[in-house]
Amino acid sequence: MISSRSSTTGELLKTFTGHSESISSATFSPNGQFLASGSRDKTIKIWQCDC
Repeated sequence: MISSRSSTTGELLKTFTGHSESISSATFSPNGQFLASGSRDKTIKIWQCDC
């Protein structure tokens, strides 16, 4: 699970779920519209960020 929080208030904005094991890496696209995450379950997920 990845949680996105406001940098000013710490408020939870969005939670990304889908990996079955722990996340080993995550990065935002240059335009900030997507989040890519890699997991120990040997999957890579691309998430659309509406936050």
